Amino acid sequence: MADKIYVLDFGNQYLSDIVDYIKQTGYQVETVERGYTAASILADAEAQAVVLLGGYETVYPDDIDQIDPNLFKKLNLPILATGRGMQAMIHILGGTVTPVGEVHEPSPAQLTVHNLESGLFKGLMNQYEVQLGYDAAVSKLPEDFVVVANGPNRPYGAIENKAQKIYGVQFELNVKEDTLAQGILSNFCEQIVREGKV
Repeated sequence: MADKIYVLDFGNQYLSDIVDYIKQTGYQVETVERGYTAASILADAEAQAVVLLGGYETVYPDDIDQIDPNLFKKLNLPILATGRGMQAMIHILGGTVTPVGEVHEPSPAQLTVHNLESGLFKGLMNQYEVQLGYDAAVSKLPEDFVVVANGPNRPYGAIENKAQKIYGVQFELNVKEDTLAQGILSNFCEQIVREGKV
């Protein structure tokens, strides 16, 4: 029996690359629709974590409507949410997200990391240029979340709730070309999920 990570697909151009990368860290991967339920994951004894894999498109109301809130309330598994998946997660957990209802092009932005000692950015650099989009639609974080990376006019580049083992990044993870994406996924899969180091 092999440990498994569930990937809920919110639309991400790097989906297959990310799935392959997670498999390289030693996990099985089950890719499912974003409406997949917490009960179904709980019924799988191999489930070890969940990734809400979103792309650059801004969150839409149907994203929020389709997510099972129990993913964040009953699973007690590490969760990583990216892009559109992060915005939907913020809304469900009580933060404030304003769906803009249209696609905006992502723009390069400087990302400053504030915690290199633990979490997603452990052992990485403190400055990166990333394609940050849409976090202007996020105006309030849920309770007990903190910002761990941001940039000019980009207040929510990356967030975390260590107690709940929930993490979010407001950019896509291009694991074929981006050492930051590789580092984030490696830290999530190997440090946070496998070793329990939050």
